[in-house]
Order: sequence, then structure tokens, then C-alpha cells
Amino acid sequence: MQMLRHDIAFLCTGLVRLSAITLFTITAAFSQMSSISGTVKDQSGASVASAMVAITDDATKTKKTKLSDVSGAYEFTGIAPGGYKVDVQAPGFTTFLKDVTVAGTPLQFDISLELGHDATQVAVEGRIDPYNVVPSVPTQSIFGFDQTIEDIPRSISVADAETMLRYGVKTVNDIVSVSSGSFTGSYFGIPGSVFLRGDIGDNFFRGFRRVENRGNFQTPVAATDHIEVVKGPPSPIYGGGRVGGFLNFIPKSTRSESAKWLEHVTGKVTVTYGSYDEKRGSTEVGVPFKVGTHRAGVYAFFEAEDSHSFYKGVANRYKLGQISADLELSPKLRLVYGFQGFHNEGTQNIGWNRVTQDLVDKQLYLSGSPLVNLSHNGYDIRAGDIPPGTLTSFAFQKDMSGPFFSDPKTASLYALNPATEKLVTLPLDRIMIDAGDFSRATTTTAYFDVNYDFNDEIHFKNQSFMDWMNHQKFSSYGFGAGYRPWTMENKTTIGFDVKPAKWMVVHSLAGFSYRKVTVSAGEERNDFQVVDRRDLSVGATPNDRFAGPYNSNGQITYQYFQTGNYGDTGLFWLGDAVLFDKLMFTTGVRFDRYTPDFTGRDFGETNTRATARQNATTYNASVSYRLPYHLTPYFTAATSRFLDLGQGNELDYSQVQNGTFIQTSNLYEGGVKTSLGQKLFASASIFRQNRASYNNLTRADDYYRTTGAEFEARSYLMRRLSLTAALTWQKPEQLNVPFLLGIPPSLLGIDPVKAYAGRFIGDASIFGLKAPLPVGGQPHVVFSPFATVNVTKQVGFTLGTSWVASVKTGYISDVKLPSYALTRGSVFYQQGKHLFNVGINNMFDKTYFQSQFLFWDVFIKPGALRTASLTYTLTF
Repeated sequence: MQMLRHDIAFLCTGLVRLSAITLFTITAAFSQMSSISGTVKDQSGASVASAMVAITDDATKTKKTKLSDVSGAYEFTGIAPGGYKVDVQAPGFTTFLKDVTVAGTPLQFDISLELGHDATQVAVEGRIDPYNVVPSVPTQSIFGFDQTIEDIPRSISVADAETMLRYGVKTVNDIVSVSSGSFTGSYFGIPGSVFLRGDIGDNFFRGFRRVENRGNFQTPVAATDHIEVVKGPPSPIYGGGRVGGFLNFIPKSTRSESAKWLEHVTGKVTVTYGSYDEKRGSTEVGVPFKVGTHRAGVYAFFEAEDSHSFYKGVANRYKLGQISADLELSPKLRLVYGFQGFHNEGTQNIGWNRVTQDLVDKQLYLSGSPLVNLSHNGYDIRAGDIPPGTLTSFAFQKDMSGPFFSDPKTASLYALNPATEKLVTLPLDRIMIDAGDFSRATTTTAYFDVNYDFNDEIHFKNQSFMDWMNHQKFSSYGFGAGYRPWTMENKTTIGFDVKPAKWMVVHSLAGFSYRKVTVSAGEERNDFQVVDRRDLSVGATPNDRFAGPYNSNGQITYQYFQTGNYGDTGLFWLGDAVLFDKLMFTTGVRFDRYTPDFTGRDFGETNTRATARQNATTYNASVSYRLPYHLTPYFTAATSRFLDLGQGNELDYSQVQNGTFIQTSNLYEGGVKTSLGQKLFASASIFRQNRASYNNLTRADDYYRTTGAEFEARSYLMRRLSLTAALTWQKPEQLNVPFLLGIPPSLLGIDPVKAYAGRFIGDASIFGLKAPLPVGGQPHVVFSPFATVNVTKQVGFTLGTSWVASVKTGYISDVKLPSYALTRGSVFYQQGKHLFNVGINNMFDKTYFQSQFLFWDVFIKPGALRTASLTYTLTF
């Protein structure tokens, strides 16, 4: 072990020295590079945002394009001395053309636009797309290159804060309104991770993988500048990941990049009040300053929420702070650093138990309390009241009535009291919750970037990232957990842009990274967990409330517990070649060496330690071609090999022990994209993906496959109208017969009245099922059309719906959730610095249901009925 540490230290030291030598050498060679920067304004001096600024090198004919930001600022760095043509376009203005000469010093070039002949007036910000629906800003989220979404050979969706406000996107569950392939059902009532293409998605922060967030804390969507929803595994420069895709969270504090171009301090104050005492407030401020003669900016954001909800007993509270600084120490050297702190308090919940088709169709619920009282203290059931596992039976055949009733003692413990049995109408706001249930999470995230542009062709970047979480939760139906992961990553990237021939341009990225993760994760989930025992029409009682690891004085501990760490040393290369400005090839490969060291247990047994060393290779290959009529077809093949992490970011020791801790996934995707400037964007794709996932109950892999098609369109074709549409067809399947932690007794030949006070587990093969099996709860078709209309210059509205097809709730149950259309909209009024937005979700008070994540075969959660909120924003 000591020798291994010495080798790692030697490798890291050598890499750092190599980077320093490379940096020094290239710095000396390209010290004459410069930059062009300035602001775009109209003749009255008002800033023009989203103006398309292009510069073309007279010698090489290389063209670069950027959009001016909210303050009208633009900047091109790493520019070689010489002559350039500057071309600026914005709606309502005449095209600006001018030749400029760049010397060895930075060129400050401000631009003044004149009104077009048919324009009598222009909005102060002069936006091409005032609703921000058409994606036009380049992103690095897929492959690391500054590319527009049109040129990226992968399905990707973006939405900024303004769009999400108008569309009513408050949690990751609402992202289905703005992105195809993103239907997210209930994951224990905590919207942490978006589901993509029928699979749990990863969470990224500015392009870095965060610790796991499957039901750990609510992702604070309102704290984003914009989100990027990427379908398919990450680029090799980011490492492996889930094949479904990831959500890239761009914090509001990243606006520090534009803050340095402000003339004075600016900011916003936003307050929201809505149904069920929804209260949320935020403030943000950008401050420009200088370091010597160089511009710099800092941006800070703070937000707090204290809200109840449609569901009785459920609340959400959080506090969040962000701060970021952007410093340009020279025209070529830029430092960026930032921090986010977050604390969230809520409750984990699973919705409705005792699910039948009558419950879905008529809200008729089988009420009844357990026949035998197991609580001796009058408050809950403790370890001394009943031996662990007594209320759990293994179903080894389809008809369990004979074996079950042959043991009268067990049968009596499982039975409901006949005197309490009745059918009742269950209110939609009554779900599985108890006063003592809690979910608490604190996270800390920090980053530091060093960017150096040697010239227009060579760029250096070193990035450091840290993410930490402390999360505890408990639900009195029998589940408690605690997770404490932290991760640190450092990545060095060198970008090369070369033009080997007039008809060919090649962009390359190469580098290395090291990631270290330490975690402890525990769950009490098997011995005392009987969800159907509770009568939701009555609420929690001492006879269905189970003690757990946080209230049993150490008598109940984590049956499942893992503690340890892993290192990940990675090398990567990515290339993008453009031939004849039409044919594009993108290829990349990554090599990772993982070194896990974990000690743990799965079922309460003695702890076991396991270590391993294993290599993994990830690759991506894409080709696309620019056809006439603005059409770009593409094809992508990708393979990702990444760690199969648990809910607390841990590896199971048994995975490490048997060498299955790295799981392989594959993606094949083809599609076509089109774009008409900032007026229209559309994409269509078909895909097939495969993945494996370790099941620590069976200690074997589960296999999944999803095939599907996606369509997305966004347009601003008329002056006062924008349209968006997201269509998903998907077919997620499990390729092996699953093991189920909960089987409805009616499917085992047992009257539910005689068995709801206990539970049955078992392999679904006893029902004669043949793989592949449709994954329950994931609908095959989802369609979300929306429209935004400006009635006047100050008043407008957004209206749209998300139609979701009917779907089975589980693998073996016949319960089917009906299709539904969830309509939402908003009315907004803006006058100067003041913005008012009234949003309505579930406008027509539609009753609908979503399936709970399948750890039992069938749980559902009723959707919230109509809610409304008022948001006021003051800009200063």
C-alpha cells in the first residue's frame, strides 16, 4: 500500500511538473497574442443584449462568433495580431460591418448600432429572441468544445431561469415541460435527480460530477442561471456516467463572467408567494471591479424557501448561498472561483400504499388496522417488541395461501382486524407521512479554474472541484439512512485548434484528472419495513410506526453499511474535425484506473473489507454532415464504463470483492437537427441504450435496455409569439426477471385483509414472467407543447400542457395509471425594472397519478391539484 501511494505521488508530481514546463514553454512562444472586447449599444447608449458578434481573420478566413451578454459586452481572447472583419447583427438594427487591426495589445472596440429602416423603436435590450426559447449560446457540456446545440451530435435541451419561471418549472419533476426524454415520476417524494430515457440521470455542477442525489435533497432549480439536459453518457473529458444522461446545473453565480463588464453594481430581488403558504425569496448582485488595469467581477446569490405543500404534513425548507468571482489578470490569463452552500429540510414519502385499480379509478381505499398490537410503549414498535424480519415472508411460489395459513401465529400477525375493515374514499392530499419523519441534507460545493489562452489555437485550463454532503433521513414505516460522501477532483486540459489544410479544421482536447471520493453510507431497510401495515385513512398509529436508527438508542442499526474510498486517475483525448465546412467527425477516448477500498455489510453480517484495482475505457464516436436547407444529420456511438454507485455515493463491498463495481453501458443514437439563426431550432433522434446495474439483494447484475425516439422544436417566428414542443416515445425494459421487495398479497392467492399487516418479497419468476419486461411507471409517450404570447410590450402569457400516456405501475401488478394532460401557464407584466408573474400549475384541477420508483412492485403518488403563485422581481 505504501509503495502504491509513493507511485501515485510520483505520478502526480510528474504530471504537475510536465504541465508547468508545457505552460512555460508555450507561454514564451505565444506571448504576442491579444484580444478584442467591447460593448454593443444603440444610438441612445442602451445596451443591446444577444447581438451576434462575429470576427473573421483576414489571413486565415477563420470565423469566430459570440453573443453579447445582458450588459451588451462581448470578448474574443487569444487573438493573433492582424486584420479582422467585424460583423454584428441584431433584429431591428442595420448590420454593422467594419475592418479592424489588432496589434500586440488588447483592442477595446465598442460598437454602436443604427436602427433599421423599418424599425421605429427597439426594446432596450434589443433581443433577437425576447423569450429565450431558441438555443443559440455555445455550450461545452457535451464534448468540451464551444459548440452550438445545432452542431452537437447528441440530443440536448437547455432552459434558462426566465423560461423556467414562465413554464412553472420548480423541481426536476417539471423539466418534462422543457425537455424531451425527461419524464420523472416520484422518487420517495424528493425531486433530486431527473430521469432521462427511463433511467436515473446524473447530477453535474458546471461540468463536474456531483455526489449522488437520488432522493437525498431537492435540487434547487430556482438557483440556476440555466440548466442543460444532456441525453446519453458524458463526454470522455468528464469521465464515465449513466447512459440515460445528466442534468448540468449552472449556478446563478456564474454571472460573475458578465459582471466584470457592468458599468455599476446591478442586481435583483425576487419574492414568491403561492398556494399552501409557498414562500420563497432571493437576492442577487453583480459587482464590477478592477485588478490593476484589468476588469474583474463578483456575483452573489442568496435564496431561502419555507413552504408547505398540497400534501398534508409535507413541507420544504432550504437556504442557499452562492458567490463567484471572475478575474482577468491579463488578456490571456483568467481565474474563476466560486462556492455554493445549501441546507434542505423536508420529508421522504412514498405516496399511497394498498394500491388497487379501484383506488386509482375511484379513490376507494381498503381501510383497516392490524389485528395484533405489537407496540408495548404506546408510541411505536421497537426491537424488543418483535424479532427482526418477523413481518417479512419469502414468496417461493405463486400461490402462497397454503404455506402462509399453515402457520397460524404468522397469519395472525399479518392480518387486519375484520372489525375495522371498510372501503373509504381516500383524499388526494393524504399520503404516507408521520410527524416524526424527516429528511435533512447539507451540501458544500466549491470550484477554482485557471484559464490561459496562449493564442487563438492553444488553450490551457486547470480546474479544481469539491463537493460534500451530510444527509440523514427517517420514515416511520421502517426506513432510515445516513450518507456522508465527499469528493475532490482536479483536471488539467489543453486545447489545440489547428488548420492543416484550407478545407480542414481540427479542434482537440487532451488532459488528465484525478478524483478522490470518501464516503460512509448506511441504511436500515429490511428488518422493520412494512409499508402496507399503515392505514392512510387513519394516519400513523403506534401499531404501524417503527423505531429506527435515530430514535432507538442504538437498538436498531444500519443492516446495510458501507464505508471507504476510491481514487480515479484518468487520461483523456477528444478530437473534432471539420472538413469542407460540412463533414464533422468527433471522437474521444478516456482511460480510468479505479482503486476502491471499502468495508461493509449488506444484511447485518460482520463487516468485510475488499480492495481492488481495475481499469476502464470509455469512448465516443460521432459523425454529422451539414446538408442544404439547414439540415444536419448525425450518428453517435458511445460506451461508458463507470462505477455503479449507491444512493449515498458508495460502492458495495461485495461489488469490490467480486469485481463487478464497474458497469458498462452503450448508446447508439441517430438524428437530424435544423436551425434558422435565432428564429428556429428543431431536432429529432432515435436511440437504443443498454446498461447493467448491481443488485446487492441478489448480488447479481440487473440488465436494462431502452429504445426510443425524441423530437424537440423551439421557434420565435413571429414578433409576439414563441412556440416550443417536446415529444418522447420510449420503451424501457428490464432484460432479466427482477427481485421484488414487495409483492401484493392478492397476487399470491391471499386476501389482502389477511396479509396487509406484513409483507412478501420474492423473485418475479414465480409468476411465469419472461424477460424482457416493461419497466413499470415509465410512460411510453410524453408530449409537451407550449406557447408564449406578448399581448403588448409589457404584458404576455405562457400556456402549455404535458400529456402523459397511461402506464402500468409495476412488473407483476395489473394496476394501470390512466393518461392525463397537465396544463400550466403564467401571465407576466413588465414595466421598467418591475416584473410580475402569476403562474398556475394543473390549471384544470386534473386528478392524476405517478408511479413510485420500483423498490416494491406497486406504490403510486397522487399529483397535486391546482396551485398558483405570484412572483415579483425588482431589478436594480
